[in-house]
Amino acid sequence: KVIAYEDKDKALVEEKQRYLRDKGIESIILTLKEKTVKDKNENVLYRLQAGAYKLKETAMEKVKKLVNLGFEKAFILEE
Repeated sequence: KVIAYEDKDKALVEEKQRYLRDKGIESIILTLKEKTVKDKNENVLYRLQAGAYKLKETAMEKVKKLVNLGFEKAFILEE
């Protein structure tokens, strides 16, 4: 998976998604929830996924494209 952006602010992630859409790049927002034992609150992180690829080379090409569009922290998430 290629992650273009991640943040705790959903509105900001949605704004980044609109920007990518305007540039012709489709993406989806993933929601990660983590409960902390201490305060029993739920931490939420929103990730903007801009593709999923079988070949690492193809994923790297997408990361480079995202970096050129200003997404300096784009990365490949291997699961």
